[in-house]
Amino acid sequence: MFLLLPAEVQGYGSRHVLILHSYHSGMSWVDNLEKGIRDELLLPPNDEVIVHTEYMDTKRNRGQEFYDRLIRIYKEKYRNVDLDLILATDNNAFDFLLKHRDELFKGAPVVFGGVNNFTDDSITDITDFTGVAEIISFGETVETILRQFPDTKEIYVVNDYLKTGRAWHDSILKAQKPYEDKVKFTHNENLSIRALREKVLSMQPGSVVLLGVYYEDRNGEYLTYEKLGSQLTKDSPVPVYCLVRFNLRDNAIGGKLISGYHHGRQMSRLGRRILAGEKASDIPVVKIGGNAFIFNWLGMNKFGVSMEELPPDSVVINEPYSFYREYFALIWTGIALITVLFLLVVILSSTVLKLRRTRRELTYSERKYRSIFDNAAEGIFQSSLDGKILSANKSLAKMFGYDSPEDFETAVTDIKDDLYANSSERDEIMGMILQGKRITGHHVQMKHKKGWKLWASVNFRQATTQDGTVIVEGSLIDITERKLAEEELLRIRKYLANIIDSMPSLLVGVDLEGRITLMNRTAEKSTNIATMQAMGKNVVEILPWLAPYMSTIKDSIVEHVPWQTSKVPRHENGETRYENITVFPLSSDISKEAVIRIDNVSRSVQMERMMVQSEKMMSVGGLAAGMAHEINNPLAAVIGYAHNIKKRISAEGNKNRRVAEDCGVSLEAVCDYLRRRDVPTMLDGISESGERAARIVSNMLDFSRKNESTGTGSHNAAELLDEALKLATNVYDMQRQFDFRRIQVVREYESDLPDVTCDGNEITQVFLNLLKNGAEAMAEKEYGDDSPTFILRARTDNDLVLIEIEDNGPGMPEHVRRRVMEPFFTTKPVGRGTGLGLSVSYFIVTDLHKGSMEVRSEEGQWTRFIIGLPIQREDAA
Repeated sequence: MFLLLPAEVQGYGSRHVLILHSYHSGMSWVDNLEKGIRDELLLPPNDEVIVHTEYMDTKRNRGQEFYDRLIRIYKEKYRNVDLDLILATDNNAFDFLLKHRDELFKGAPVVFGGVNNFTDDSITDITDFTGVAEIISFGETVETILRQFPDTKEIYVVNDYLKTGRAWHDSILKAQKPYEDKVKFTHNENLSIRALREKVLSMQPGSVVLLGVYYEDRNGEYLTYEKLGSQLTKDSPVPVYCLVRFNLRDNAIGGKLISGYHHGRQMSRLGRRILAGEKASDIPVVKIGGNAFIFNWLGMNKFGVSMEELPPDSVVINEPYSFYREYFALIWTGIALITVLFLLVVILSSTVLKLRRTRRELTYSERKYRSIFDNAAEGIFQSSLDGKILSANKSLAKMFGYDSPEDFETAVTDIKDDLYANSSERDEIMGMILQGKRITGHHVQMKHKKGWKLWASVNFRQATTQDGTVIVEGSLIDITERKLAEEELLRIRKYLANIIDSMPSLLVGVDLEGRITLMNRTAEKSTNIATMQAMGKNVVEILPWLAPYMSTIKDSIVEHVPWQTSKVPRHENGETRYENITVFPLSSDISKEAVIRIDNVSRSVQMERMMVQSEKMMSVGGLAAGMAHEINNPLAAVIGYAHNIKKRISAEGNKNRRVAEDCGVSLEAVCDYLRRRDVPTMLDGISESGERAARIVSNMLDFSRKNESTGTGSHNAAELLDEALKLATNVYDMQRQFDFRRIQVVREYESDLPDVTCDGNEITQVFLNLLKNGAEAMAEKEYGDDSPTFILRARTDNDLVLIEIEDNGPGMPEHVRRRVMEPFFTTKPVGRGTGLGLSVSYFIVTDLHKGSMEVRSEEGQWTRFIIGLPIQREDAA
């Protein structure tokens, strides 16, 4: 065994790699593996790696005692060496490391190669093992045999009976199955080398020998692989193929062979990845080797195999010397040079003729392009990098107010200062040109000879003169009129866009297919969709309520007739809104489009309804006032007559006693009779009811009068609240919508409540509205064992008197609470409310009386209105 460097020699920071060969040095297979490993492994940056090489020599030494000695030797040699990588070749080294790697080499990562019959299961529970499996190209070689010798009836396969030979034997048995119906396979018995040679020499035509690995016979006599290949093939009467490169000797033909050198290089490629930091367990085992078709010309020639019968990309060795083949490149190079020289002569002759023709064409072309240059409508020029005009045409001179190009070139000494309105723009353009960029269609503001500004569209590029000088050339077009027209068009577009966006109406432009072409800002706010997102979409996706009218809109566009519909109801967020929809077809020869205008007329509809309701209420109010006056007269008679009857049955009147005596009865008996018949009680009831009816009529008359009749004054808020409660009780009794007497009233008034400055009639109206609304709400709730209740509170809070009217009705959801005081907002059915009661009340309290009004509610539980009125100041009293 051989060690490249002593194990004790370790440099600080050095990388140590062990190459562990199963066999001994001198075997061509082992030597080729060693060379391939080193050629690849020691490439930079690993050229400083310290390499240790061990030969286990298991071809010539076997048995457990030998392996035990190896274990002791390796343990002692590598006791102080930290290996970074182990490269193991062939099965014996692979199996040895599977058992003893952790014991001997501290778990160093392993890359194996040349392992026969490898399966992934063999390293399933082993960490940091990867490598290159030795894959025998048996199938490809058999196919080559049958193609080159189609009459083959038997293939005689040769392997020894050592561990590697048996592994090859097992692999070949599996690989031969697809071909057993085409040819017979016979495997050698465990013969001596002499008997094996005699067997080969005795073979008949139709047989082929296929060499695997053979190192030692049954008698313990061994040969190198190379010598065996030579002995078996030298005088063989039948073709001999092989599977390993080292057997390709004498008259062996070849096959798809395993190469030890390429195998070694593949192992080192995996090893370099591990040295670079990759984990061996993360690198999959390579199962596709670097086998190649290699053939021996000597064997091919002996058995009549032609070059055409070889597979593509085959390598042929031992070919006889051929001058043509030896100097193939030189011969064809000479032929090519002679051909090129001949072609050059032909080309040069043709070129001379073309040059003469080209000179004539250039002269004509120069005159033509000079004419184009001088007569072009756009200005064309050439200038130096420092701003000097080198040449210019008539159009450019005229553009800047000069009579001729010569005057222009003379007058303009510096383009930057003389022609550019903004000199920094010239610097910016030159910077781009010097970077090799072309300026195309760039708009620049420039100066006329007479000082006014003009706009030009410029095209500049960098060019080179014949002497190599870098210049700038380009063209200019006067676009002043176009620029002014564009600016005016842009101003008009912005002006029209501002008009459209400022309109309160929702405007949407659509084409004949219903796709959106325009939306104003009102439409964006209404739909919460930006115009750019809506463009091109069908209008029904954005405004789905227009779906029923799409056919009408299309007819309007096609017939070019405006169309309108009014007061279209639409439900949105729990409320009904009314809209007018108008379609205006657009006049265009390019496309057929229309503008749809949608106006929210909900307020107008509510105002119309309110005016109708107001007229009704005014009529009812006048009727009620007239009825109150008419009721007052008979009511006064009833009250007066009841009072007179009570006086005429009184025992205190002398006249009453005399009339009773004239009638033959005593006044006491009459009074006793009437008392026993409860006549006095009935009379008291008549008087009390009459007076109560009189108060009701009086309250109605007072409330129906204009506000000016009462005016602003000092009032007790609790008294106004009680007065409104009394009025609400009477109103509901008369209207018989429900029994107000079922409603419990709880008063929580603060004692010594200060007066407030207010219009008593208006505040009473506010309280009455809230009581009416609360009573109507409570009528809609099922109470069970509970009963509808008002809680009325009055208390001071700093400089305000707070009045709270709370009911235990159904409450209101949050979205209703937020809007309940908005004009025209109502949750009542059509005909039962205008949506103005609470908004008017809010106006009276906050605007006319500088107070506050808010509402709180818990849905399903209660609602509380809180009104704050300023306390009367002493100086105002």
